[in-house]
Order: sequence, then structure tokens, then C-alpha cells
Amino acid sequence: MRAFVPLCLCVSVFFTLFGSTRKVSAIAAFGFWHTFETRVMFNPEILLRISKEVGAPVSRVEITIKLLEEGGTIPFIARYRKEATGNLDEVKIRDIDARRQYYADLESRRGTVLSSIEKQGKLTDDLKAKILACYNKNELEDLYLPFKPKRKTNVVATTQAPFDEICFTD
Repeated sequence: MRAFVPLCLCVSVFFTLFGSTRKVSAIAAFGFWHTFETRVMFNPEILLRISKEVGAPVSRVEITIKLLEEGGTIPFIARYRKEATGNLDEVKIRDIDARRQYYADLESRRGTVLSSIEKQGKLTDDLKAKILACYNKNELEDLYLPFKPKRKTNVVATTQAPFDEICFTD
């Protein structure tokens, strides 16, 4: 039992230091691998959107997401956590899980887009507001398209380079 306490302490320190990490694998005290997951907190707007898309109350969606993030499988939640989810069936739980993953990916991409535009020095308050108000991946990519760094091919690089660098004269 003593070996388990430092592991818990170690894992909690790891989560505190690296809060953006989504999954961490560690060897538990009993010698087997176990995966710990951090919770991805959704804002109320995303919970409301998932609720409308699935057709379930917001409180039930929030509880279902919590159960999914704790590692519960869809069949387990549908069969043994009916009182918590309000008798949601497997189809609705699967839809909630799919929408949860979609919005988690969207939040991750939104952060990448904002940091990329900010590094370029082109982020305005209006553009930031539009990006933060966007809840569709295609719309987000459409907003990012003018700011997306262009790839340099060899042909473009040679046409932009000075003539002296291209010619290899002795």
C-alpha cells in the first residue's frame, strides 16, 4: 500500500505540471499499465450545443461526458449508469461521445490557429472574436485560410533566390 501513495502523488504532480496532456500511462503499484485521463472542460455553450444536437438535457449530457472521460464504455454507461444518465440509450451516448470528440478537436485546432496567427502578428480583436465564436471546423478553416503559411517548393525557392546563389561558378 505504501508504494501506491507515491505513485498517486507522482501522477497528481505530473497533471499539475503538465495540465494540457490528455493521457498519461504509468505503472500502477500492482505492476500493470494503467492509463489516466485528464478531464477536458467544456464551456456551457458547447454543452448546450451537444444537448441540442443529441436531444438530451444539458445536465444529462454533462454527466455522460464525465462518465465517458472517467473511462466508462458506452455499453457499461447505458446498462449500469441509467440513473445518472436518465435512461439514455447507447445510440444517444454514442452521439454524445462523437460530439464530445468533435468539439475537443475543434478546441485544439482553435488554439493552434490562434497561436499561428498571433505568431505572424496579424491577430486582431475582431478576428479573434470571430475565431472564438466559430463552432464548425470548416468555418474555422475558412477563417484561417488567408493566414495559413504557404509551403515553399524548390521551384519557388529558386525563383526567389538571387541569381548568384543559383549558379555554381568557380
